[in-house]
Amino acid sequence: MEVIGKKGKYTSRLSQAGKDSTILIIIFLSLFVGLFIYIGIKFMKEDPVILVIMLFFVTILTGLIIFIAKETKKRTSIVSDSELTDTGYVTTFIDTNTNKSIKVEILYTDMVKCLLSPYSVVRPSATQSFETTYNKLITLNILFRASKGRMEVMRFTHHDEEEIHLWLRTLREHNIPLEITDYDLRFVAEKNYLSVVSSEVERRPYFYRSSIEDLNIGITREKPNDYSLPETKEKLASNQLVKLKIPKVAIYSVQYLAMIFFIYFFHNDYSSDEMLTNSALIYFYPGFAIFFSIYIYMISHINVKHCLQYVLVTIFSWVVATYTVDGLFSKVSDKFATALTFEIVFFILVSPFITLFPVIIRGLKPAVYHEKHRKDIEKMNEMKEKETLKSN
Repeated sequence: MEVIGKKGKYTSRLSQAGKDSTILIIIFLSLFVGLFIYIGIKFMKEDPVILVIMLFFVTILTGLIIFIAKETKKRTSIVSDSELTDTGYVTTFIDTNTNKSIKVEILYTDMVKCLLSPYSVVRPSATQSFETTYNKLITLNILFRASKGRMEVMRFTHHDEEEIHLWLRTLREHNIPLEITDYDLRFVAEKNYLSVVSSEVERRPYFYRSSIEDLNIGITREKPNDYSLPETKEKLASNQLVKLKIPKVAIYSVQYLAMIFFIYFFHNDYSSDEMLTNSALIYFYPGFAIFFSIYIYMISHINVKHCLQYVLVTIFSWVVATYTVDGLFSKVSDKFATALTFEIVFFILVSPFITLFPVIIRGLKPAVYHEKHRKDIEKMNEMKEKETLKSN
């Protein structure tokens, strides 16, 4: 976790700006909950399908609000105040509910080595461009001897280069070996973290000479190189990685055929106010939500470029499908086209909420062709080849 503070004194307490931002986000989401409830009640008698759709979004947003509130409470219930002293790193953990505190000190004499690893977070403005940008920080993973000689790891991440200078200078003065890796370790499971920092992850010696320009801290377009090899090994061993892959072309093609069938069978199902009927909506939203979910699950990695690609291809497919049905089968009225266009636009607007389901599935049941697992499997194959060559 990144801490705030300067000159060797830090805290994990939530800043006032952080508290204000959390409150504003909850209020913003609550307004949407109220809006969806209002729309659902207003059209409850005229169009029950709209009520069901609105209740779906209300459920998702309510769950998101509860999650944000719980995480905020969890973060603020136990806080820490830390200080870099002449003898080591002293941290005081405080339970804000009971006001009880525990003081822990890691002495320099107990520190074995320090592994530097990148820590990249997406910049808020990244969604405005095709290429994602990141704020690259550095995490200091300090391996030290705890009680009874047990080895443990202490992590320190800070956004200020001066603080990184202070730490590296202090560690160098106390002759603590420095190493560096190109892998981001933040997603490594706690049970694997010690072994990864100790020896598992690839690293090289790092020599601090009063400059950290070589660490490239700051804004970058370089995608984080997440270290997920232990996770991939476990999932392969327990047969939790999906090997079936559906190409994007296949998804687009089947979806296009589904559009033709939908337009052919429902081109007369619209009301006088140029809205699709309930029977058409029942097929439209669940059907095309399934195609979108399959697409999100199947792509190597999720980013703005991939999502925009799907939107553009889908809109183009709807246009072509409409002209195909109109030219080869049945006349498609302008009123139906208007009603369909409205639903397509609304579907695109709510599509970010639909991604929640495939994203959760990707986490629970990932595939071997998802980017990080594909890279891990390639690395494992390389390691096997090297071992084979050595044995021969």
